[in-house]
Amino acid sequence: MQIIRYTPRQLTTEDHHHLQRLEIVVERAIADGKVTKYEIEEIKSQMYSHREIAVYELELVSDRVLVPIQSGELEWEWEWD
Repeated sequence: MQIIRYTPRQLTTEDHHHLQRLEIVVERAIADGKVTKYEIEEIKSQMYSHREIAVYELELVSDRVLVPIQSGELEWEWEWD
């Protein structure tokens, strides 16, 4: 996996569109206050959809999903198959 660092001025139109799509997926996943493994898989799928994960994508998921889970603001719903 390649991680590419962008500064805000380096984001292309395509990058902005990809980030908007990722934000939609993340917002839908956290809307009910719980995140399931299927929602995490959907987020990961969106992140990997263009074969590169940029720092701004990692920051978005960290800020909106991972940190709130760690602080208890968001619930991680475990589902055992």
